[in-house]
Amino acid sequence: MGNLRKIKRKMKLDKDLRKTLVRSAKDEILIDVDGDGLPDVGLLDSTGDGNIDTITVDLTGDGEFDLYFHDSDGNGVPDMILLDEDGDGMVDFVAAGTAVEEALIQAATDIFLQMAAEEYVAEVLEAALDKMQANVDEARKLQAETKAEG
Repeated sequence: MGNLRKIKRKMKLDKDLRKTLVRSAKDEILIDVDGDGLPDVGLLDSTGDGNIDTITVDLTGDGEFDLYFHDSDGNGVPDMILLDEDGDGMVDFVAAGTAVEEALIQAATDIFLQMAAEEYVAEVLEAALDKMQANVDEARKLQAETKAEG
């Protein structure tokens, strides 16, 4: 999932991402998505090898992580999902294995395709609006020339 130090360094250098960082230990990156000062997402190195192997999410907004996506085999794709449903720190096993990896890869692919499609649609829309504006400008110019002649 990436080297924790490199990602943390890049986030600190980016002026927008830097604002989302919450004070954290050396083996984690805590991110405040909603601006309330509490971490909403965590990127963790639970094995100490320098690589991110767990993504955590605070589902309730209380600053405590409830949902965990863990890469137990070190291939860079989470293959285990854990949930702290009661908020008591006791995580329950939800799912594991290649089916989890495949589902997460598919979800990431779907998100990427959706973002690419939205970007494409935005570009096409912008080009169409630019063309329409050019046509309006040309019509106004012709109207002004017609008035000047008449």
